[in-house]
Amino acid sequence: MLYLFSVQQSFISVCTFLFEIEIFSDFEKTYALSMLTENEQDRVRRYKSEKMRRQALFVRYKLRKTLSEYCLQIGSDFIAPDEWLFETEKYGKPKLIDSQFKATGIQFNISHSGDYLVIGVFHSEFDYSDILFGVDIERERKNTAINAILNRYFSRVEVSQLLDLPEDMQRKRFFDLWALKESYIKATGRGLATKLDSFSFEYLNDDIKLIPEFQYKDKKWVTILKQTTENYRIALSIATNQETDVIFCYETLN
Repeated sequence: MLYLFSVQQSFISVCTFLFEIEIFSDFEKTYALSMLTENEQDRVRRYKSEKMRRQALFVRYKLRKTLSEYCLQIGSDFIAPDEWLFETEKYGKPKLIDSQFKATGIQFNISHSGDYLVIGVFHSEFDYSDILFGVDIERERKNTAINAILNRYFSRVEVSQLLDLPEDMQRKRFFDLWALKESYIKATGRGLATKLDSFSFEYLNDDIKLIPEFQYKDKKWVTILKQTTENYRIALSIATNQETDVIFCYETLN
């Protein structure tokens, strides 16, 4: 487990849990399905391939199980895995229903890429609109034509800094930026309704500085990027209304 933090009175403790996506056996599949609502079960069954159905089931089940275990860690009112209820914001960002958020204070975000799932969670008494939170995991792919994407989705600063790097480092920077940008649009909740070149991540020596869109410029942003197993990286973006330190804990689980 890794902790990144600085010392101030105001802080938020964010835990990210990394899972290798497994294909459930028939018995595990039956049990995991029983934890889901009927609507979620229908969504899982709509996937065309068996592999995608089992992957979707794994993601939904692990989210429920992780939230329940996190309740025990923080000492909040316990909610069993099959009792969690979710709703979505305007652009589809998932969150707890109001009554469960008031009982636990939990906010979460999830992402999966390739063979891995990441779930980010923290708890706070503040409303969802007061704290923006997004997490992303990206797998570095050798066959992605990064030059065809740069000028369409990246800001001028991001493109310039990337092209200034030695060629053998440019692909890594591309996927680092992609993970960061995904975590940001997931934090705001607007997703791909956001123009990806309307905000920037600048590399300043060992620091990464976010220049957000105008409507979020007064928020206090913290961004974290961590290289994980193999060719994967996790990015986290969190914004508050006042200066706040973020304690970041990271754990790989089976």
